[in-house]
Amino acid sequence: MKTTKLSYLVLTVLFIGIAVMGLYLVNMHAGNSDKSFAGDPLSVSVFPVDNGWGYDILEHNKIIIHQNIIPSISGDKPFQSVSDARKTGQLVIKKIRNKQLPIIHKEDLNRLNIHY
Repeated sequence: MKTTKLSYLVLTVLFIGIAVMGLYLVNMHAGNSDKSFAGDPLSVSVFPVDNGWGYDILEHNKIIIHQNIIPSISGDKPFQSVSDARKTGQLVIKKIRNKQLPIIHKEDLNRLNIHY
């Protein structure tokens, strides 16, 4: 009887630990990814780089664009904030949806108030 209760306790603790770990991993990924609406295959994921931020554009959770520097400016400068990287990535997704080339011009950066 004691062994059975101990087995249930161990299994319960193990199950709870796995569930908590799973929720943590889902939350960690969701915090850096942005989907515009449910079921949307395109998303932007912001990531840290040396002295700043970059972004990935994902389609069905597969990276299709990896951008670790600000496009269209001279030099290899990363984005100064998570917000700047996210806004630029969202514009890239908008361009893809509108069947435009996902090219970011300096005018786009200025319109989005991206600091560079």
